[in-house]
Amino acid sequence: MKRFLRVSLLWLIFVFCSQAAQVSTEVNLSGWSLPEKLSPLVAGREGNSSGSALAILPRKDSRGPVLELSYQFNSRGAWFTFMQEGNWDLKAQNTFNFSWLADGSGCGLSIYFIDEAGRYVLYSYRTGERQLRALQKRWAEIKLDLKRTRPLVNENPNLQRIVKIAFRLDGDVSLQSAGKIYFNQINFQGTKSAERELYFPGYLWLEGETAAEHNFSAAVEKAGTSEGEYLHLWKSSPPAQEGYFARYEFVVPKTGSYDLLLAGTPSKLDWASAFTWALDDGEFQGSFREESKLYADNFCWSTLAENVRFEKGNHSLSFKVEKPRALDDLYVMYIDSILLLEQGYPFEPAGVTKPAPGYGLGAELNLVELSLPEVQAGEPFAIKASFSLGQKIAADLRLYLRILYQGQRLFAKDYQPKVPTSSWSLGKIYQEELTGQLPFDAPEGTYQVQLGFYHATFVNKQLTDDLVGEVRLGQPRASGAIPSVKLVKADFPHEATGTLPICLSFSFPGEAPPDALAFIQLWQDELLYAVENFPVTESSQELSLAGLAAGEYELKAGVYNYRSDSEVSFALGKVTITKTQGQKVKPKSRGTFVDHTGLHHLWYVTDSHVLMWDGEPFVPVGGMYCSRYITNYRIDDPKGNEARWQADVENLQQIKAIGIRDLYINPVRGALDTPTWAWQRLFDYLDAEGFVYGMELTDGPDRKIRGFLVRARQENALSLRELKGSGEYEWSFNVPSAPTLNELHQVWYLVVNKENGQVVEHGKTRGTLNGKELSGKLTLALEGDLVVDVYFLPEVSFSYGTLNNFWDGYEGYEKDLKPFLANIAFGSGLRFIVDPFSNEMGIWNNVESMQVSSPAYQLQFARWLENRYGSLVALQQAWQVEAIASWQVASRLVPWSSGLTKPEGQCGYALDPVTAEIYTLNPNQSQLWDDYLLFRDLSVQEYNLKVSSAIKEIVDVPVIFKHTGLFKDYFVNPSFTSGFDGIGMEVYGTADTLYSKAGYALSEAIQSARTMWLVVTETEMIETPSLKTIVGYPNFEVMADQFNHLLQMGARGVYDFGLHLEPVWLLKNYIKPPEQLKWLVNYREEFCEGENLQRLISHKPRVLLAYPPGRNYWFNPSDRGAVLPADDYLGGFSTRIVWLDEAGNHQPSEMPWWIVPTSNPGHSGMPVVVNFQDAPASLRFSAALVDVNTPIIYLGLRKDLGAVPRLDQYFTSELVTDADGRQFQVLKPSASGQVLYQSQGKAWGIREGKLIIISKDGWLQLQGKEPAAILLPVLDWGK
Repeated sequence: MKRFLRVSLLWLIFVFCSQAAQVSTEVNLSGWSLPEKLSPLVAGREGNSSGSALAILPRKDSRGPVLELSYQFNSRGAWFTFMQEGNWDLKAQNTFNFSWLADGSGCGLSIYFIDEAGRYVLYSYRTGERQLRALQKRWAEIKLDLKRTRPLVNENPNLQRIVKIAFRLDGDVSLQSAGKIYFNQINFQGTKSAERELYFPGYLWLEGETAAEHNFSAAVEKAGTSEGEYLHLWKSSPPAQEGYFARYEFVVPKTGSYDLLLAGTPSKLDWASAFTWALDDGEFQGSFREESKLYADNFCWSTLAENVRFEKGNHSLSFKVEKPRALDDLYVMYIDSILLLEQGYPFEPAGVTKPAPGYGLGAELNLVELSLPEVQAGEPFAIKASFSLGQKIAADLRLYLRILYQGQRLFAKDYQPKVPTSSWSLGKIYQEELTGQLPFDAPEGTYQVQLGFYHATFVNKQLTDDLVGEVRLGQPRASGAIPSVKLVKADFPHEATGTLPICLSFSFPGEAPPDALAFIQLWQDELLYAVENFPVTESSQELSLAGLAAGEYELKAGVYNYRSDSEVSFALGKVTITKTQGQKVKPKSRGTFVDHTGLHHLWYVTDSHVLMWDGEPFVPVGGMYCSRYITNYRIDDPKGNEARWQADVENLQQIKAIGIRDLYINPVRGALDTPTWAWQRLFDYLDAEGFVYGMELTDGPDRKIRGFLVRARQENALSLRELKGSGEYEWSFNVPSAPTLNELHQVWYLVVNKENGQVVEHGKTRGTLNGKELSGKLTLALEGDLVVDVYFLPEVSFSYGTLNNFWDGYEGYEKDLKPFLANIAFGSGLRFIVDPFSNEMGIWNNVESMQVSSPAYQLQFARWLENRYGSLVALQQAWQVEAIASWQVASRLVPWSSGLTKPEGQCGYALDPVTAEIYTLNPNQSQLWDDYLLFRDLSVQEYNLKVSSAIKEIVDVPVIFKHTGLFKDYFVNPSFTSGFDGIGMEVYGTADTLYSKAGYALSEAIQSARTMWLVVTETEMIETPSLKTIVGYPNFEVMADQFNHLLQMGARGVYDFGLHLEPVWLLKNYIKPPEQLKWLVNYREEFCEGENLQRLISHKPRVLLAYPPGRNYWFNPSDRGAVLPADDYLGGFSTRIVWLDEAGNHQPSEMPWWIVPTSNPGHSGMPVVVNFQDAPASLRFSAALVDVNTPIIYLGLRKDLGAVPRLDQYFTSELVTDADGRQFQVLKPSASGQVLYQSQGKAWGIREGKLIIISKDGWLQLQGKEPAAILLPVLDWGK
């Protein structure tokens, strides 16, 4: 408990001493006084406090006379001092010693030593209520080493002579601080001819609540913080001019370079205020980076500065909060600890663990003997070890014990040796007993034991990673016998068309299992194209060849869960299909999962997006489950883990009793943050209880990315307008549309002549970052009446919850992910892994307009550009930029400003931040930004493929990504063989909104190169937690309608939003009522079993494609909108089709038709709806139509006539307003063309072979900003 002045001051500083006679100087107990002012110290803060001295009491014991000091504190944060004057020479005296006894409460003690010049050294003896209780009625002997202990304040580093000594008592009215303290045996002691070597441990650690001055709220107690307390700011009123501040004073004992770190609130989040900091008398700055995981709920470590030069002596560090947090008008900041760390110190801050003593000493010891016991889960253990010195040690080293399971820490504890190592003698053996207790969930297996001293080595042992041995718990997990089968007969023709008849029979070791399923497969070039499943008791089968291209195939057969001699199937021979029939089918996503018993499970995905598992359709109806045990697992909290486990067991038993078996585990935090043995325990339980489950990873590389905040359009530019005259201009931009801004690296400025758009000057300027506010000053020398606009381009480090930094961190993540998965023995209940990266990974909203500037990203971009264009000439023509020297330069160009007016037309500028060169471009013609956006999506797609393939190397189950938002290329799998296997629909809403949102995932599955599983991974009526007025659904009928909409749009299974979500998404214990869980069971039985299941798995939604895909319409700026005009195309959205007859009236349809977007219009063989009414979209997207052999329906106007000859030959420039108020562009059909629609004798709908043009606007109906329907004529698509 920390109630008063406390700084981690009693450093462990040690010395080497030569053998010499002890000398001692006593301090007289008489002569102490209570001065009104102790110069040069501030005696104040006495307030209503009082003290009296000074009774010299006789004692009956051997201690001799005792000094009695009484005290009483009647105000907050008070102190006063007792002083004695004298003359003490410290040349040969090194320690100040005294004995004391407390008889009271709530008092702290500090000691001043003052020299002749009035300079002083201040030491603090840290105490708390617990220590004071222990001292009551019991004498404690204190030995303060003046040469080695770090003082709180040190005005005289070479303290030689003392003329005043003062004891300062600290207390607080809130503690009812009153009582007496007794002292005796006060003396200085040392050695003659002392030879000493000062040891500095390499760090300073300051407690947050020990600020020298502050106007924060108060020091607040909280478990899990350093020393259990932190400095707390939580105020609603605006601060005074100086802001809310906290200032810390400290002494650096050694000149050198240091890193400065803070443990406090992660201010980059909206719930905490942004803050600035300053060293000594320097300027306040907001530059720092947060880099540790949260601890104690709300704290993390941030690096304020690295490699800072500190001179030996006094320094200060100040923090300031001037603006409220983003959520509301509260001012919020917490300060737990401050760490000054010597450069090179091998320490990674985590939580409240302090650096260990001994750094830089090169300490050497011997591990003499070690005894490792048997261990049991939940039981205590004791490891006995003995050590000896290899050399004398000048520090009290800390001993550590780590017990590892599969390379992860199962148990970790530090120990202080019974005898401090600085007191160890050469040649003597010291024994230690290291006790601990394994957690209740310690898994069976072999554990590795690490043991050692920090910053020291065992010179008599050759150890790897400090591993000293192994201990075992239980027996290894046993594998089951793998059942085998033999092929007896296989008769089939070697040529076929339409169907392939085949007769098969198998032989089993015993009687043939009556429910065993066999399969027939057709393969070509190692790709699976067709599968037929049947009971093993039915030997004669026919395999449909519909959709298979003519050619030679390999025929295979087998029995699910059985193996041939060495494979899961039998190779039967070659079959030639002589004729292609029907629309060509895709190869199938497929795999073989081997569970921990050795049983093989074959799976594949059908053309209608169904996951087939062991020959049966897997159509789950269940929900997402957030496990208390997994989400909140803490290695240092075994009792809490056990309580959370029991809560999970209770919940899962309730779910099981209702009849739900399908769920997937969302860990809320990164899956790799929870140790594998915890996952293993949960999965073993789910397998034993009959659950069928998926695992969400929601992990991945760090989310901090370096890049430019692009705001090139005039309407959203970061700019100062119409400046005139020389001078210093202040600039400040609050950018709420930006992602979380972690650090400001540099700010570029561009000065443009307002009249002619010419660049006047450009360069870099200094700026500060405070939350999402960028500010600074810029000095300009402007001639005469020149009027300019200034545009700013900041380069920052940013982060966003759904985007990982793949480009700088993927390899490290894969290196961690593969052994993590390999160390989990998955059972037969596992079906899939979802979201290998962040939950609902994607580039959305705040992060869309950011341009990544990572060198790794730029290198990949340069290679992609070279592959796309082949020559720099082609690139320059597409980008409308001259004289790009290399692909590397192209990859670095950042759009800076567009839409500027020059005499020759509109222009824009781009920056190469490496060379500082400015490039001029035509923003309405340039493909630069579209290329950047396309590569960014395709780059993420590549990482999605990589991580999925890496996962399936370890555990071969379907890997899926949750889709949110609009169509994205990174959710399309272009590979026949690698990458992910499905798309999860994140769909909230009702009625047509469900159709629309589900359509985007469907479109990505359609465009993928092989079959994709479609499954709903989250759904409910309302998405935003704060807007939920009910839990779940009002009744079964509403829920069933919700699910039916999604199944009609291709979903083949539903995981409802939550079976148990505690406590995430700002909800407390969001648990579906039991009756709603029962509705899930009812729905499965009514709609996903028997005949209804057969209809479901054969159903395919009726859709057309729309090209190019639509862009974000609800956030400003969107990805294209940051640079390009917003009216060059309307884009393809997932929306309902309203059919129109020849008169333009709505034509009803029995089953709904939908239109969904595509980025590859020639891929699927479906009719394609197209719109790009102006440049740059027309230049960007029209070339893709060359490969389209299906009907093309162009909707809308064409403005840049001549840019797309295939279309523009049928357009005139004449615009006419129709009777319905809608505008159309007059068309000119060819002699063979067909007029479909006309008004006032002028055509606005024509057909030219497979090309259909409807040139009337208003074809896309909106509800607010939301696309609601698309109007299409009823046509014979086959013509």
